[in-house]
Amino acid sequence: MKRSILAVVSNLIANAIKFTPKGGNIYISTGTKEDRIILKIKVTGIGIDEADLPHVFDRFYQADDSHTRHGEGTGIALALSRELVKLMEGTIAVKSYKDQGSEFEVALPISQIMDFKEQIREVPFLESDIGIEDLIPDGDGSLSFSVTEEDMDVNSVRKNPLILIADDNEAVCTDIASCLKEDYAIEIAKNGQECEDMVFTLTPDLIVLNVMMPFKDGFEVCNTLKTEKRTSNIPIIMLTVKADLDRSNTTSGVAFPKEAQVGSQNQSIPLANSLDHAFVIKVRKEIEAHLDDANFDVEKLCRSVALSHSQVHRKLSALTGLSATHFIRYVRLVKAKELILHSDFKLAAIANDCGFNDPAYFSRVFKKEFGVTPQAWREKNSI
Repeated sequence: MKRSILAVVSNLIANAIKFTPKGGNIYISTGTKEDRIILKIKVTGIGIDEADLPHVFDRFYQADDSHTRHGEGTGIALALSRELVKLMEGTIAVKSYKDQGSEFEVALPISQIMDFKEQIREVPFLESDIGIEDLIPDGDGSLSFSVTEEDMDVNSVRKNPLILIADDNEAVCTDIASCLKEDYAIEIAKNGQECEDMVFTLTPDLIVLNVMMPFKDGFEVCNTLKTEKRTSNIPIIMLTVKADLDRSNTTSGVAFPKEAQVGSQNQSIPLANSLDHAFVIKVRKEIEAHLDDANFDVEKLCRSVALSHSQVHRKLSALTGLSATHFIRYVRLVKAKELILHSDFKLAAIANDCGFNDPAYFSRVFKKEFGVTPQAWREKNSI
């Protein structure tokens, strides 16, 4: 209940701020009528065109319906507000007059408000994780969700997976981010071009991407990212309800994140079929080419495939479930397993040929990976 009321108020105020011209005014008033509490938000300005007025609460309705609009439409914030108001058994309406501005009116049953007041009796009305402060851009025009030093561990690695939200509607970004920020690091892109630039810089773990944005639409961004080897593995959620859009414009690979268990360190064997992926094959071949070099580490691997540390790590984690370090070790151990089975070399020599200078360490990690020691594996499979 508290989150629903705050979301409605925040969305309406954010919408008012967004569409009030310089020098304009916003008026907020409350009152009661019969068994209902009335909230009115009035803004001055040119108002809403008569043709658009019946559709302002329609999800993704826009006066400019081009995918790369330069002005912001009503997005989903007002549609979300209407649905929340309906759930609270209230009503929401808008009226507008040309060159006089617009007025939104929300009416909620007093019983709902009383329940809400009981929850926050000693808390200021807008003091919440969806507070109005989250809706006001910072000085550089960006929302106040971003990766900070607190999001990094001692090795400058992100503690939580990074989600990049790309939408030119700040209220939508805030609503999504406020639901995710406790468990994920959040970055915001305000248009398609900025989204592309940030992806190549940050290498996020997941992208939430609106279809209709300025400069580049979601389809263009998706095609670019899915055909670029550095970013092709990043799962993307597309935000749209336009079911009649031509999906042939998108590149296959757009995915919901149910199988994107980012950076999972709980499994030893790569995900099914991942070893057939072109990127994984390339990385495996580079490791095998330097198999007897115990100093061939992640940094050298990154140089050999011409990608950054974060890009290699994120791609391997997404495709195989293994970190870059773990994948290098896994490839070495698989080769050692084959040599144990198909050669008469001593175990210490095999370990050395596969990049393990310490036979005891080799035996320990082999057992951890495959459940048996190298010697037990040889005895079990000897003819």
